[in-house]
Amino acid sequence: MRNPLRVAVVLAGALLALPAGAQAGTYVINDCPSAESSSTPGPWVVVGGKAEPKITCSGGLGDFIGPRGTQLVANTSAGVEVQVPSESGITLHEAKVWWAVPTEESGANNFAIAETNNAILEEAATPFSHQTTAVNYAMSSGTTTLSLTNYCSNDDNGQWCTFGFGEVSDLKLYGAQLTLTDSGSPSGSATGGGLAGKGPVSGKQSLDYTAEDKGSGVLSADLLIDGKSVSKKSFSAKCTYTNFAACPSTETGSLSYETKKATNGSHEVALQIRSAGGNSATVDAHKITIEN
Repeated sequence: MRNPLRVAVVLAGALLALPAGAQAGTYVINDCPSAESSSTPGPWVVVGGKAEPKITCSGGLGDFIGPRGTQLVANTSAGVEVQVPSESGITLHEAKVWWAVPTEESGANNFAIAETNNAILEEAATPFSHQTTAVNYAMSSGTTTLSLTNYCSNDDNGQWCTFGFGEVSDLKLYGAQLTLTDSGSPSGSATGGGLAGKGPVSGKQSLDYTAEDKGSGVLSADLLIDGKSVSKKSFSAKCTYTNFAACPSTETGSLSYETKKATNGSHEVALQIRSAGGNSATVDAHKITIEN
């Protein structure tokens, strides 16, 4: 007689709805067609399988990535995985995924398993199909890995799980929407321009800068005069929101300001950098004299 599932089927608190939008310190990335029509797998990689894996999903709605193979050895898995780079300051907060796992044609029982580096989120009997309706997973604080696998159990005297013949997909990831938490802060500095010094200055002046964020990436840079933004550069056109670095990791540029808009005298100049995760840092704050 075959054994039941290895663990409980669906942790009660694991299925939650995603927030309507990203909060400060969080951002959302979309991968593969079922998630906001993305055409890239982003940070997802295929693991396991006995045949050439399918690693692209640019064919439109219904396309997928995943392992392929006609058999799985007992007590082994094949699937897809996303793992946050170390020292990025990013963790996984929630996941909305469209995925499916077929049933074995012969041999041992196989199961669809979603797990993190902290806990199993779900184990379900097959066939498991969520191609058009996503499954939502909430993850505990500090989670850095999420894997979706087809597990071949060891419940039939070591028999393998057989899925047919030819080019068979052991698991299909149709799309993923990941809500990520970015705990890091951007950095940067003023590198030149009239507003980088103490003055006195007059007329139109600039502040040259470099901006960096090793986590979610640089979304914008602002020139602050007395704490108020007077010139802004957004890099949103370069932000794909398909990978951990949703925006460029490093940007350089120049922000200009007509000093005649300010009164003569001493003013505070600073550079503010904002990341895709909503975190900001104000750097190189200093006094400058304006004389027009």
